[in-house]
Amino acid sequence: MGFRRRHQGLPGRITEDHLVALPFCLLEPSLNAVQGASMTWTAPPVERAKQLGALGTVAERQMLEGWLRWHRETLLAQCAGLEPGQLARATVEPSNLTLLGLVRHMAEVERWWFRRSFAGEAVGDVFTGPSDGDEGLDGVHAGDAERDFALFQAEVRACDAAAAGHDLDETFVSSRGAVLSLRWVYLLMIQEYARHNGRADFLRERTDGATDDWASPGWVTPRGPVTAHWIRAVCGCPGETGQT
Repeated sequence: MGFRRRHQGLPGRITEDHLVALPFCLLEPSLNAVQGASMTWTAPPVERAKQLGALGTVAERQMLEGWLRWHRETLLAQCAGLEPGQLARATVEPSNLTLLGLVRHMAEVERWWFRRSFAGEAVGDVFTGPSDGDEGLDGVHAGDAERDFALFQAEVRACDAAAAGHDLDETFVSSRGAVLSLRWVYLLMIQEYARHNGRADFLRERTDGATDDWASPGWVTPRGPVTAHWIRAVCGCPGETGQT
């Protein structure tokens, strides 16, 4: 599997105490990462907030928020551990899509629907450079990767705040004159991430061969690198398609 190839030989190890203490098996990071051996920025590791099975019988609002968060985390997990040049590289020809472009795009989509459309906030685009276009997919520069990730995270927090306290049945009129509800926005965003996460999966595999997104890069088990099968066996996490 991709993670085995990518993390072979990392020195970090965990103990049984770590497995008990950390619900999503956030394992001990590699020694190099702890000591700060590398100064090159890489896309940060992802900590899953919940297992999908935990959303099986929750209330509708919790379920929608949980699935959206899971997909947000999935996009970032597909980027985790990559350097700026890798994030900005188009690897699935002839498409010019990049992982960094998808992160930027989803920041724009989040802002458009939650803040500009539903909440009616008078805010412009997230990315406003001369080559950025209107959906974030253009204007990708490796040197901006750390900034772009920070803007994405900030936008997610702002969008969550814009929706907080509002009923799912609350409506607004879209730019095309359609009457839509907040519930519709959540469902739209879940399917938007689902489509782009499939693309991100191919981009990541073509970048470094990685095919698992269940653990953060740099985490290893007592017997070697983390794999999806190991995570599911120890933590009871769902499979890649969401089955429990």
